[in-house]
Amino acid sequence: ASPGVTVVEVAKATGEEAATIDAKLGSVVPPERSKFTALHYAYMRGGLLVDIAANVEVPEPVRIVRELQVGQLAAPHTLIVTGANSRVHVVEDFRSSEADILALPVAEILPGHGATVRYTVLHRWGSNTRVFSEGQLLSGPDSTFVSTNLVVGGRLVKGHVESSLTGRGSSSELFGVFVGDHDQQIDFYTLQDHIGADTRSDLLYKSALADQARSAYY
Repeated sequence: ASPGVTVVEVAKATGEEAATIDAKLGSVVPPERSKFTALHYAYMRGGLLVDIAANVEVPEPVRIVRELQVGQLAAPHTLIVTGANSRVHVVEDFRSSEADILALPVAEILPGHGATVRYTVLHRWGSNTRVFSEGQLLSGPDSTFVSTNLVVGGRLVKGHVESSLTGRGSSSELFGVFVGDHDQQIDFYTLQDHIGADTRSDLLYKSALADQARSAYY
């Protein structure tokens, strides 16, 4: 609870929150991108909007914990929209049981002019969970985005992280750390698209593997 901070379930949003969702949901990661995104939007449950007002600096991280217990196809969606000159750190913590689970998470991040968004994802999945995740930034002018993916669980974790640097002077930093063992497979694909003028990006992904674990980076 903090002034200028709204966290609401997509299915329960009303008024301005519902209008924001109608305008922004699916605008960065469209359903037609792949078969997995089409499945995501068809079965989407547990969608969340994180909306930060202009000129608001959130002192503590906004933490989202998603815990899956039973065998299922899960399609959680996180939409982060921030106003001009705001600052927020969103931490999304994914956990699952040892059930047979297919997870198709999608995150869409839209920072406003001069805003700073840090988005940290903790992949603490169970050993029988398969994950195909999508995360994409659409930057505002002079905005800053820092993405960190930490993978320590899951049978198969495949991630696509994309920063579309459309706003002039915007920047993104993409980081990833993977720790795998047994027969885990961890694959990530990143794209930093410098569309606007005077944009900047940086990138660092590292993996440490044991046993028969495999990792691929594209």
